[in-house]
Amino acid sequence: MNWKQDQQTGPPSRASRARLAALLCAAVVFLAGAPVSANTSDALANLKALSLEELVNVEVTIANKAPTRVADVASAVFVITSDDIRRTGATSIPEVLRMVPGIQVARIDTRIWAVSIRGFNARFSNKLLLQIDGRTQYTTLYAGVYWDLQDLVMEDVDRIEVIRGPGATLWGSNAVNGVINIITRSADSTRGNLLVVDTGEHGAAAATFRHGGALGQSGSYRAYIKAARQDSPFADPNPQDNHNYQRRQAGFRMDWRGSDQNQLMLLGDIYDNSIDQLAQNYFLTPPYLARSPAQTTFKGGNLQFRWARDGRSGSRTTFQAYIDHQDRREVTISNLAGQTGTSEENVLDLDFQRSTDLSESGRLVWGTAYRRTDTRINIVDPPDRIDQLYSAFVQVERGFFDSRLSVTAGTKFEHNDYSGFEVQPSLRGLWYLSPKARVWGAVSRAVRRPSRGEHNIALMSGVLPPGSSLNPTPVPIFLPFQGNPEFDSEKAVTWEAGFRTMQGENLSIDLALFHTNYQDLRTVESGEPEFNLFGSEPFVSIPSFPANLLEGSSRGIELSANWQVTPTWQLRGAYSFLDLDLKPDPATTDIAPEQAEGQSPRHQLSLRSSVSLTETLNLEAWYRLVDELPNLSTSVVNQGIGIPSYSTLDLRLAWRPRPSAEVSLGVNNLLGSHAEFSSEFFGSTPERLDSSAFVRLAWQF
Repeated sequence: MNWKQDQQTGPPSRASRARLAALLCAAVVFLAGAPVSANTSDALANLKALSLEELVNVEVTIANKAPTRVADVASAVFVITSDDIRRTGATSIPEVLRMVPGIQVARIDTRIWAVSIRGFNARFSNKLLLQIDGRTQYTTLYAGVYWDLQDLVMEDVDRIEVIRGPGATLWGSNAVNGVINIITRSADSTRGNLLVVDTGEHGAAAATFRHGGALGQSGSYRAYIKAARQDSPFADPNPQDNHNYQRRQAGFRMDWRGSDQNQLMLLGDIYDNSIDQLAQNYFLTPPYLARSPAQTTFKGGNLQFRWARDGRSGSRTTFQAYIDHQDRREVTISNLAGQTGTSEENVLDLDFQRSTDLSESGRLVWGTAYRRTDTRINIVDPPDRIDQLYSAFVQVERGFFDSRLSVTAGTKFEHNDYSGFEVQPSLRGLWYLSPKARVWGAVSRAVRRPSRGEHNIALMSGVLPPGSSLNPTPVPIFLPFQGNPEFDSEKAVTWEAGFRTMQGENLSIDLALFHTNYQDLRTVESGEPEFNLFGSEPFVSIPSFPANLLEGSSRGIELSANWQVTPTWQLRGAYSFLDLDLKPDPATTDIAPEQAEGQSPRHQLSLRSSVSLTETLNLEAWYRLVDELPNLSTSVVNQGIGIPSYSTLDLRLAWRPRPSAEVSLGVNNLLGSHAEFSSEFFGSTPERLDSSAFVRLAWQF
């Protein structure tokens, strides 16, 4: 008997409301009479919600770099399906990640998000790894993710796989507390045309057009273009800082499948985005700090190639290569002279992987990778640098006791130019209690390698005017932040356990517990004051720099459940508890070394209801409760900023006049305005996110 195979189981204006209603009515009339194209089978499939049994049988690659059913993964895994994305009405990846237990998602402004897993939330959360179709989304400067660059055609996302907990054995450094793996649909499944139009309050408007077709007898292609704009969605924006955001992006994907089991994929994207913001300008004389309207721009592109071959006995070989170019002009990062922070980054990434079935209950996966990053950044010294990352991994999975126990062991070897050689092993086990119940456990070690900014940055992080509460002296105090070439990697050892079960055909439950010990976490240390008291503009400079003088631990609970109440009504819930306890080294001079304890909510709750009112009409409701952030600011200038707990409700009514088309009307943040986060660099006052209505038209033809 093989147990593993038994279960293949602010209030809007009247004019704004009138525009929304007019657009909805026009779309309804247009679609009701629209002809049905022959290319609607995929559209119809997308509108079908997966049953609970189908959900636990969804195959993911994030855990083993080989297709594995969710039910058989010895990790805290969560899958966001394309149907989940559609039902939320979300237009960005961070929005849909809110449904995952253990993920902290907060909006900072029109384009900027703070996203983390299991704590340490910040704009550039550095213990989280993001992958999109195998491309690592990572900024060398801050060791985090530029979420404003992750602008996908949401209808092309096949699924989002999330692992809470270490994934470093397979994915490498920075996969300390979790991995997010976004997989888009193949070109073969997106033939035909797609038109998506979004409009809403606060000047929100977006349009996407995609066209796909065949390439000979064995290939397919698709190409898309999209544009969007957004005014400030906040209830109380700064009069000088309206956050107007404009996005322009285009891309393509081509797939070929040969008769000899060879598969080829080629894709690419280009983008050119801008946002109106306030530039930070520091002076030696009053007003010392001035903010003026300016524009941040970021543009770039990427090109990716992948070859795969399926061999005999379940073996698979893949080779992937991609290049990525980014060019940013960030006005919110300034030095003493008010110079805009500029960064140019070019990445070359090569990856080879081989997986082989060892026996009926065993599998071997191994691979090697090389990554070269060429950067030119004006706020680091030296501005030009080339970094190289070499890595290799091996992982073995074996079954014991007639496959009732599955054990997975592996390790990752890496060498980087900042901390040198790193080893990141893991051991996982999964026990099949019954065909519909499993229990699993794991222990893993992961590291977060230093960033270029931590080693080489040189910027002005704040100014204390003379005679202020923080500076009673008669001269201004400037606060430059400098890199530390001795800064080392952060380490973590995580113990995890979990249980998942399916009760009958209507209820599934997934529970995960974890405890992590951290060492060598980052602190911000104060250097020796530098006195410049002679001359016409005297001042004092107190530099700061990063160091590894903090340790601590975290523990938590993550629970998700799906309940098919009736054939037409489904409820999905998620709850997470997080307790973070940090202990600074007695030698630290950091004024707030335990800051991260107050930057992630202890409790989070998500409840989603999906009701099919008729065969063509669906009603979606999403309620979220987020605990307070008692101590958020990381700026010396603005200390002690906190954000109260809040709850919010999103409603969405969707009508499908034809299988290939959908019109939806929704309201976000229905329970009123609330603040979610603040800039981690300058400690600006958090702005309250306002409620807003939207209309969306999606038509495949």
